[in-house]
Amino acid sequence: MNSLAVLLTSGCNLDCRYCYRRNDSTRSLAWPDLRESLDWALAAPGGELEVIFSGGEPLLEFDLLSRAVSHLENRHRAGLPVKIRMLTNGVLMDNARLDFLARNSVHVNLSFDGIREAQSQRGAGTWGQLDRLLGLMHDRHPHWFATHLLVTMTLTPRSLPYLADSVAYLVGRNVETIGVSPALAQVPNWNDDLLDDLDKQLARVFNHGIRLFEETDRVAFVPFRKYQDADIPPGPGRRTCAALEPGNPVLDVDGHLYSCLLFAPSGLDSTDRRLVEIGQDIDLGRASSPGFEERRRSFADGIRNKEVFTSAPDLESVYGKCRDCPASAVCKICPISLLEFGQEEAPKIVPSLLCAYYYLIAKYFREFPVQEDPNPPRVTVESIREKRRYWAQVNN
Repeated sequence: MNSLAVLLTSGCNLDCRYCYRRNDSTRSLAWPDLRESLDWALAAPGGELEVIFSGGEPLLEFDLLSRAVSHLENRHRAGLPVKIRMLTNGVLMDNARLDFLARNSVHVNLSFDGIREAQSQRGAGTWGQLDRLLGLMHDRHPHWFATHLLVTMTLTPRSLPYLADSVAYLVGRNVETIGVSPALAQVPNWNDDLLDDLDKQLARVFNHGIRLFEETDRVAFVPFRKYQDADIPPGPGRRTCAALEPGNPVLDVDGHLYSCLLFAPSGLDSTDRRLVEIGQDIDLGRASSPGFEERRRSFADGIRNKEVFTSAPDLESVYGKCRDCPASAVCKICPISLLEFGQEEAPKIVPSLLCAYYYLIAKYFREFPVQEDPNPPRVTVESIREKRRYWAQVNN
């Protein structure tokens, strides 16, 4: 066990144009199902467990969230190492909720696309709300803000012209950790002539990042962080999809555990046969159901749409074949995107924006200076003792 993702609700207070979740139903997770899965995950063998609260929008179920965090905190005091993270659009955040998250050392992934023009595709008026929220976070809990906040931007053709300005804006708002992820679903104005425009934007981000690093030793843009002088290794295609691995299960609102957050059925289009089948195939059942562990170990053998997950060497985009790409070892193409853009039974076409993004990120990553890791891994006598105490509790 590495992590447990929890979908507290399938509902959301926003309707972002690029969101891949298309189920309009609103359903919330029941506390008994949540408590059962939390206790199962805490008892599973492994090191530090990360529990990730998501949705929909998890702040719609703040009472359930706070109950779960308190439950985890009680177990943490008993000697079990737990890291708590929440994914949110931030619009429902207020002083009391912010204080609760900071007090309990909850890591927050805030979805915020940057300057006003980029953020407009999320919802009217949200830029002003989140701009004020960043100020509130920084002023009210400065240390937590610096160490526990990740702002993630979603890259689309509409937000592409504002990418560099958005990164600079977030750095100017004192955000220490900034990530970016291309949209998984098709969005308006998608086309294949994106490589040059994206290259120009990333070149500006790169140059701004170099200046920031030289002046402050900070690297805010996560894709440019590297802590050893090593080149990107060659590879024949994307890595094995995590949906086929059992170590990061997802608790959906129906109380069942699934092997992937993106394929959890509560938010997927139920008219797509392949999505429905994959959702059924990765359904591990309830943690308390008979044969659960055996099902968790062997479910990948029964995936009916296995070609969606295993066709990496044969993938290609408008720019070329994945097997010939120098960035293939770090490229992360989710099967959701292959299904979204594919028109055949075995989709093999990588969306052009995703291909361009990972190709160029790999290029600029190679050129960026090596940094000193601010949080190097440490092995101490006490950390070894803590591991032993953890294993003793698990075995008992």
